[in-house]
Amino acid sequence: MKRPDFVAIGQIRRAHGVKGAVVVDSSLTDNPDRFPRLKEVFLESDGVREKYEIESALSASRGWIIKFTGVDDRNQAEELKGYYLEIESSELPELEDDSYYIFELIGLDVFDTDGNSLGELMEVLQYPANDVYVVKGEEGRIMIPAIRDIVKKIDMDNRRMEVKLLPGLSFE
Repeated sequence: MKRPDFVAIGQIRRAHGVKGAVVVDSSLTDNPDRFPRLKEVFLESDGVREKYEIESALSASRGWIIKFTGVDDRNQAEELKGYYLEIESSELPELEDDSYYIFELIGLDVFDTDGNSLGELMEVLQYPANDVYVVKGEEGRIMIPAIRDIVKKIDMDNRRMEVKLLPGLSFE
């Protein structure tokens, strides 16, 4: 699978103050501490992407307060509401073996250990105990805990995941 050129790491929720700062929801990244180190990001909305230089980034209670160079008043900041902050995927660190970025998992074909198709991995829900894979197939939707006892094999070359369904796991 080819990596996407850009990966979203946050989304602008609203303007903050009167000097052009914005509040960024950082729930799209597993590394929110990256924001103060970033020099620039791409802002994307509806397929249009533009590079912005980061002037400052301060931690807030539910995300980050970010000031972009050239965005100097509240009106300019409000125009950015809903934009995604993206970085080039080449900036992502390499992961350890058997670790994957969520965008790499989305779209995998999921099969049980008997070779029966369960469907396609559509979403990854992140919980404190473990992630949960949402798989949608002909029989409906099934939520599969992302734990080693259940997820037996991930084959990225063939875009395939094999899982052992435990009692109680069924389609909705």
